[in-house]
Amino acid sequence: MFLLWCRTKCKSTIPGRADVKPGTLSGHLYAVKRVHEANGLEFLTRGQSSQVINSLTREYELIHGPEALMPQKREGFTPGMVRMLLRAVDGLKLGTRKHPEIFRGSWLAYNIKGAISLSGNAGFRQSEVTTMEHSEFTAMQMSRASLFFIIQGKVRRSPSRAELTSMVEGDKVGILAACAKNDQWASNFMPFPVIMGIHPMEPDDPHLRDLALYCPIPADQLRRTPLFTMSSAGVPLGYNFLTQVLKALLAVVIPPNLAAQYTWHSFRVGLACALRAAQAPDWVLLALIRWRSPSSIPGYGRVSFDSAASWLDQAAMQESTSIQSTHLPAVNIEPNASTVPNLLSEEAYSYLDRVQTQDLDTSSLSTIQASLPSYDDYQFMIELSGHSNSTSRNDNV
Repeated sequence: MFLLWCRTKCKSTIPGRADVKPGTLSGHLYAVKRVHEANGLEFLTRGQSSQVINSLTREYELIHGPEALMPQKREGFTPGMVRMLLRAVDGLKLGTRKHPEIFRGSWLAYNIKGAISLSGNAGFRQSEVTTMEHSEFTAMQMSRASLFFIIQGKVRRSPSRAELTSMVEGDKVGILAACAKNDQWASNFMPFPVIMGIHPMEPDDPHLRDLALYCPIPADQLRRTPLFTMSSAGVPLGYNFLTQVLKALLAVVIPPNLAAQYTWHSFRVGLACALRAAQAPDWVLLALIRWRSPSSIPGYGRVSFDSAASWLDQAAMQESTSIQSTHLPAVNIEPNASTVPNLLSEEAYSYLDRVQTQDLDTSSLSTIQASLPSYDDYQFMIELSGHSNSTSRNDNV
């Protein structure tokens, strides 16, 4: 009864749909259950609730089509799109009083490029590279100490300016993953750092090296400084601010009618698609994008430095394009067309109405049953096969 009541009260956010998805109703049901349990009250959800959801789901699909239940997931950024976003940072107009424009070569520009580069090349989430505004930065988040470099085969946690400028093809940059929603204590993925290759000759590549080069932090302050900051004062790059930046970048790089299909999560989606296009096996995806599943242990996905950098280089060379069914252009439906597929004719339904008015006793039903044709599927197939053979013989004659 709660599900049916909730169905009349909830309004769909999708234009043209009066009813919400049955999964949404189920989410409300379990939300109420959690509140009851938190207050020591019993709240049973087993039994007919699943039957009601299944019936409502079938009805929803008959009205709106099976594609209506597909989740509205975001599309992925291709490596080419990531490069376009990076190029658009310098001189980007934000239109805010505090940050009207992102100036080329500024501290803020290097940090925004670093965040985009890290998410685009290693699939880090927005919550991992930023801090919520007005929230205190803690040791549970990534700091500048999470960034290290491998220069001429030697690991440097705080390289000098001379060492950074001497980096050549074959040198690498590494990042230690911090706590995430699928790794609460950073115990699964932090032991295995993500390693990316450095390509100094490519203008859109060495942004993390430039971050350390042009936004230096003293060695004794690395752990106290967020990985990406707004200025030299150490204020962390804000989550909402970065959302605003990406929205402005999308307005420059992507047509307005497609911009809504992309969010910061598109970096992870795009990297997964690029790795798959590079024919990376599943264990490589699990290790590099830091995914977990019940059948996999993250430690089994350990990747060597050279192998990790090689796979990410291959991903950067892929231009994998795709589109989900939910983002296809809408189909124009004729005004007089039925919204329910395979609807029976009115004549067929009239027979059902006539059946309801019949008053037949047992003897009458037995008489009708004797006159109904009876089919034996096995015998029917034998007869059909014989008829086919005789027909082919007659044709040959």
